[in-house]
Amino acid sequence: MAGVLFGVSFVTMADNTTDNTKRYSVHQYGQEGVLSSQKFYIKYNPDTKEAKIYFGTNPDQGKMANKELYTINSSGNVVVESDDGKLSFSYYDKDVHDFMNSMGSSKSVHNMSEDEIRSLINRVESIKKISVNTDAVLAPLLKSDTTHKNSVALGTDSVTTRDNEVYIGYKTGTESDKTYGTRVLGGLSDGTSNSDAATVRQVDRVKDSVEQLAQDTNTRLVVEAKKSREYTDSRTTVGVNPDGKLTRAEGATKTIAVNDGLVALSGRTDRIDYAVGAIDGRVTRNTQSIEKNSKAIAANTRTLQQTFSTSGQPAAPD
Repeated sequence: MAGVLFGVSFVTMADNTTDNTKRYSVHQYGQEGVLSSQKFYIKYNPDTKEAKIYFGTNPDQGKMANKELYTINSSGNVVVESDDGKLSFSYYDKDVHDFMNSMGSSKSVHNMSEDEIRSLINRVESIKKISVNTDAVLAPLLKSDTTHKNSVALGTDSVTTRDNEVYIGYKTGTESDKTYGTRVLGGLSDGTSNSDAATVRQVDRVKDSVEQLAQDTNTRLVVEAKKSREYTDSRTTVGVNPDGKLTRAEGATKTIAVNDGLVALSGRTDRIDYAVGAIDGRVTRNTQSIEKNSKAIAANTRTLQQTFSTSGQPAAPD
């Protein structure tokens, strides 16, 4: 279905609402060209260029009727938040992107369908389960002290003493002497303390750790999204060989939706049935001709036998 535009007017797709949004029905599963709001519908706001996907008026789970599912931002991406609430990101989906592009174009059709939204739900819900324990990563390095405004204490035993201060605690003395010294990153409060090179290096290490965490998280999200999309595509498409035969989607250079494959296969079956029916008709007619000729031969044989028995001689040929 992705990328296919059906020739249906927006007049039948969109309903105006009281909040200046337009509500769009989606293509019903297994019914080409038939629109429905029973399972899902989409509200598009032409002012903000954003949209929201909702469960329909009669969804698979009745308690979810008309509840908001996802928000689509003005860039055409789905806004997603992880289940633990620690990550918020935008997810790109081609079908959703095509839908949003159709809203801003002069074309009067869109391509969003029930099965595409179900596929989107499977991918997004899988990604939302990703949980990154940022506290465990940063706790040994970074501790905020809410007593002083805009102040940060680095080190588990560090305590800030004033506002706008970066405070670092470090061990001094021998192993038995576990007293702590301190360094203050100067220039952040009143400018009276000089910056310390060691302090700057520690701050840089914290910065590098945070950047590495962000990079690792983004990489993991991209990999999981790609795996989820490939798995879903391999289960919803079939491959087409150069000779037109259907095969598995994995490794195929050309793929089509499973629904289209079933329609093509059904068409071939109908043609085979028609050809077999034509052959049966010819066989029946040939059988009838043979029976007719057999009857004629039998009749001629009886005539010859009667003539021979009457005259004692075979009849002279004409």
